[in-house]
Amino acid sequence: MTSSFGRAFTCTVAINGEAGNSPQPDCGLGRWQGHLRIDGRDRLAEVPGTPRPFLAFDRTLRARFVAASDPDRSLRADDHWVIWGRTDAIVDGVARTEDWRFNQPRTVMGIDQAGRRLFLLVVDGRQPGRSVGFTRAQVASFLDAFGVRGAMLCDEGG
Repeated sequence: MTSSFGRAFTCTVAINGEAGNSPQPDCGLGRWQGHLRIDGRDRLAEVPGTPRPFLAFDRTLRARFVAASDPDRSLRADDHWVIWGRTDAIVDGVARTEDWRFNQPRTVMGIDQAGRRLFLLVVDGRQPGRSVGFTRAQVASFLDAFGVRGAMLCDEGG
């Protein structure tokens, strides 16, 4: 679990990039897996044929975003930390506006053009009358206002 990971690695913030293994057989979530690198050591690799977007950080904490649609899926030697997400939200400054999964609670990670600022967005949802969540288009529109150039939707927080 994300909380266990955070404690084990003394994290100030721990983000669930994706749901991981399905909690029960035939629940519809399937097995989600992408690139994961911690302190320069590969922990997981993307499943061939199932591209996931990812953020990669070098030792100076400069980040780069690799969209799920990017044909080059390889990690670089200087990628020291890598975490995958579920699907693209913003690619090269262009909002992905397909309303994937409609309004949902959202956890989103994005970066600015220089790769120096990390943006984290958490949107509550599934609470009629209080919070209905965001569509992917709403996520992209919100983050665009802050200059985010690459972003990915992560775990929706079931």
